[in-house]
Amino acid sequence: MLLTPHLLVGAACGIVSRNPLIAFSAGFASHIILDLLPHCDQDHLCYKKQFGIIKLISVIDFLLGIALLCILLRGRSLYTLQLAFFGACGGFSMDFVDNFIGKFLWPDFRKTKIGRWIHAFHEYFHTHTPPRKWILGIATQVASSFGSIVAFYYL
Repeated sequence: MLLTPHLLVGAACGIVSRNPLIAFSAGFASHIILDLLPHCDQDHLCYKKQFGIIKLISVIDFLLGIALLCILLRGRSLYTLQLAFFGACGGFSMDFVDNFIGKFLWPDFRKTKIGRWIHAFHEYFHTHTPPRKWILGIATQVASSFGSIVAFYYL
């Protein structure tokens, strides 16, 4: 799944939790739940796994998620911002460790015992859509992002 839905849903879960530790845990759990939905990752949006394009998509996606959070959380209390921050961090922590560190910063990370375990744990919960059904993969992300945006108005 792209990072924006993980950030938005994680932040919404964090606000609902009312506790920073639970906020991170709820964001982490939301990551697993979102990955169980049929979805496309950055890799599936590129024809031949072009890592330069995948990195660019990832950076734009992350910045879009942060920008949306800034807009949605404008004017909220400091405590609400903290809860959203911890929830969002929980929401994208698995992708940060497994993909950003494991693919780009330290490519041999997945060869270590902990790296193999984290990657296997992360992949266990993935439900990728086949390339011919990419519309379904995008639709689940749009729906989860939209649901989070709506939830921000009620939180």
